[in-house]
Amino acid sequence: MKAMRRLSFLVVSLCLFVMAGCSDDNPVKPPERRKTLDFILTDLDSLEFRLSDHLGEVVLLQFFADWCPTCQAETAVLNKLNSDLNDRGLIVVGIAVVQSTSREAVQAFADRWEVNYRILLDEVVAPGGVTVAMAYDVVDRVPVTVIVDKEGWIDERQYTGGLYEEEFLAIIEPLL
Repeated sequence: MKAMRRLSFLVVSLCLFVMAGCSDDNPVKPPERRKTLDFILTDLDSLEFRLSDHLGEVVLLQFFADWCPTCQAETAVLNKLNSDLNDRGLIVVGIAVVQSTSREAVQAFADRWEVNYRILLDEVVAPGGVTVAMAYDVVDRVPVTVIVDKEGWIDERQYTGGLYEEEFLAIIEPLL
């Protein structure tokens, strides 16, 4: 009797699952794309970086904090991506979020991990104290990676946490 109930439950569940997947009311959609938010930030060398100046290139924005162990570990992968793919049109940019302790701490992070890409210092860019990280909805977690395509579009996905080189390549290669 129990076996028959289980089998009935499984059959009904399977039917509901298949029907839900076939419904026009609940289609599987790719992530929505949206135009990226342009910004100007200063890097560790006090030079300005404007995102819109890099149309025609794929831009990897990694929001990080100097105290974050996952951010530290991911730096080696970002260094390699920058070295290997920069000549194909990939721009790797780190954005030190406001939670980072100071410009000096961010510089020490860059020196310690031998960062070979630009690091920008997040700052208020809109009324109400809105920083670039806030504008990109990066307020309570790091690292977060946002990929901007050559036309200046991003999809709704944000890649939170450390990614391996293969994962980055799977995302970036089709865009180059």
